[in-house]
Amino acid sequence: MEYTETFQTTERYLEQQANQTIKGDPVLALVELITNSDDSYRKMELSGQSVTGKIIIQVAPRRREATIFEIYDNAMGMDDADMRKKVTLIGGDESGLTEETGGRSFFGRGLKECMIAFGKAEICSIKDGQHYRYLSFGVKVKPPEIRKATKDDYVKLQIPLGSNGTKVRLIAANPKLKCTPQFRNLARSLSFHYSLRDVVSNSKRIITLRYGSFDSRGKWTVKEEKNLSYAPPQGISALKKKLTIDEYPSAEATLEVFKTENRIPEATEKYDDERGFLICSKGAINDVYHFGFENHEVAGHIFGRVTCYYFDHLLRNEKDDTWINSSRDGMKWSHPFCKALTAAVLKELRPLYKQEQENSSKEKKQYENEETKRRVKKALDLFNQIAKEELDETTGVAKGIEKDGTETDPHTRCPPPTPTIPMRVPNGMAFTPNFVRMQVSKPKTITLKVELVGDMTKDSVISLDSTTSAFSIKDPLLRVADFMGSKIILEDGSDKIPIITMRTELFCDEVGVEGKIIASCHSKKAELEVVASESKSGGGLFSGYEFDPSAPKEQRVQYIRGTGIVKIATQAPSVLKYFGPTGENQDTAQARAILSELILDACCAELVRLRFGQEGFFFEDDPSAISEMFRFEVDRYKNRLAATLHQIIADK
Repeated sequence: MEYTETFQTTERYLEQQANQTIKGDPVLALVELITNSDDSYRKMELSGQSVTGKIIIQVAPRRREATIFEIYDNAMGMDDADMRKKVTLIGGDESGLTEETGGRSFFGRGLKECMIAFGKAEICSIKDGQHYRYLSFGVKVKPPEIRKATKDDYVKLQIPLGSNGTKVRLIAANPKLKCTPQFRNLARSLSFHYSLRDVVSNSKRIITLRYGSFDSRGKWTVKEEKNLSYAPPQGISALKKKLTIDEYPSAEATLEVFKTENRIPEATEKYDDERGFLICSKGAINDVYHFGFENHEVAGHIFGRVTCYYFDHLLRNEKDDTWINSSRDGMKWSHPFCKALTAAVLKELRPLYKQEQENSSKEKKQYENEETKRRVKKALDLFNQIAKEELDETTGVAKGIEKDGTETDPHTRCPPPTPTIPMRVPNGMAFTPNFVRMQVSKPKTITLKVELVGDMTKDSVISLDSTTSAFSIKDPLLRVADFMGSKIILEDGSDKIPIITMRTELFCDEVGVEGKIIASCHSKKAELEVVASESKSGGGLFSGYEFDPSAPKEQRVQYIRGTGIVKIATQAPSVLKYFGPTGENQDTAQARAILSELILDACCAELVRLRFGQEGFFFEDDPSAISEMFRFEVDRYKNRLAATLHQIIADK
């Protein structure tokens, strides 16, 4: 049989792909364009040409009009044929990169997706004395303008007369784009982004960030300027070893591990994480990954990189791009080669981390008073029980009902903040609970409760989708008819509401992955937050507490969802007065009183956050109203539990 037709795409599909990669974030777009320029310089260097290595980033923030982002380089330039392929052809490997040259180019997508995601774009390039110009609006591209380059063209592209270079201008016409970062924030984000660390630290590159403005005639005025740079944490070499990968005899990797005395702070975003290991191919950093040790006791003191050129072979020769996320925000560690590489790396890392933990334990002074630990554990057990009773169950009679029918809390004997008698399912459909931590490589049962009212009937089918490919769902389509045996009848005044309980299993093979499972049917929607960890944590929602001298002092306490730990920033002014940097003096009366308040703040805020998500408040359109309601509910929890918590932790 002869096939003569091919599948066609749509503008909507192209926009979705672009938005998936850029995520509305100007930083991610700039990363794409900077690495494109660096790849172009690398090709010139490999062919023996001298390069200036200049990459200029100009940002013109505008209040009333769209912000303008510009990237300039003095590299190879693009002629008409280059322009047509690199601007309009998506999916073709037009970079000219090979397995030998390496590089980050990903089948001709980065530049186009930036142009589409921003809404308006202009590309001007000079190559061999000719000037080429392309304009785009959304997914539409205007026919190219071609002419001989003038002296003024070289000035506008900020390159020497007679050389080649390119300018990409992105105009933020898409209203879904995030706000333009402040100058210092953008400088740090670009310098610390894992994909750019080798670029900005390369002595042969000069990457300049400028903030300024254009006047009515288009003249540019610089207001702030900085050359970007990056220096990794200071550390000593702990291991450098070549690894063989059993399932792939032709593949080879190099593992480098460094130790640092100064604790590396936890990152607020994955892309600026300095802990863990950079995963490198030739001329590109593809991910920063912890291999399951992100919550290890010594994780803040170990970093390094894994270099493997076999990734270039897969991408360039095998045309296999399935080992990297299509959104280019990391790698797919479920890919067969990634799994094999992980096994080889873990063989070396496990004994190293174990030894470092033993060394740390010998050197570490035991500051925690055993009595304080016991008291805090009892307090966290209280919060875990409250979470189970008030968040896990949306139907059924709760504990703590007095003989006269008055509702009371079983721990504090005072009225609870929310009804604990049989109740309606929030929004008619809700996961219970709406946040879970699961262990990798082991199935996790998730529960969805549904009211059979309105257009939701026994013939309805509920679809389950994941926001990340790392999670797989055993039954992505749940038929209500299959769960009718779980039906109960809730009497709500004169109404009788049938409620069913639906269950399925969730799987994940990647450590540290966070995402959401979204259930939808007709107009109803429910979300479940999921975090995958290396081992199952005990103790429920709240598993423990720790003192961290490197935690940001602006937030004196925070709850870490991935581990269930309440983390206390000992450098916060109100904490530093009572505790030493690693929790010294925590057995004093004053310290225990402060500890009670810190535990109370973090746990109450997390309980309310989960309850709000379960009840659908975060889907409202008024952020200020939600914020006020959130603070009010946190205060209600604190008023309800403060006396009991102080009695458990602080009283003699």
